[in-house]
Amino acid sequence: DECLYLRGADAEQDLLSGLSQYVHAAFYGGYGATQLQLEAAETTILMKYVKLKGMGRYESRMAFLDYVKSSRVYGAVFFTVEPQNTKIYPPRAVIGINSKCFLVIDPISQEYLAVVDIEDVVSFTFSATSFIVVVQDDDDRQNRRYFSTSEGREISHYLHRYRNDDGGE
Repeated sequence: DECLYLRGADAEQDLLSGLSQYVHAAFYGGYGATQLQLEAAETTILMKYVKLKGMGRYESRMAFLDYVKSSRVYGAVFFTVEPQNTKIYPPRAVIGINSKCFLVIDPISQEYLAVVDIEDVVSFTFSATSFIVVVQDDDDRQNRRYFSTSEGREISHYLHRYRNDDGGE
């Protein structure tokens, strides 16, 4: 598929009108996003677009790839979970795992609620209905986090892979 390539006087309007095809549903009310969150998302996207304005197709694609590779979520797999026994996470969250870190993400704001270097994942286990991870925090304390999910086996698989196989390669 071709990337969205915009030019001309209507480019910004074209970008906003087709945004729902390219942006997570949370920005369009799918997970209870407020109007303020929707407007903030549009503003953020337009600010990034303005930086690319005037670039050719090749240059804009290379800039996009550089941006994606610099992201904490580059190469991550994601799982929807329900955090248990904690008030620091919302009722639903997204776990992301890649070769560098273990992430807990708010699905509405897309804010990183926890970013743990993969080396700081001390242990983890799962059952048919849950996933438990123990992480080392900045104060050298170990914290246990419980998540309700039916995908505990898959989450454990990826954590094991990335922790023990040189980044999963």
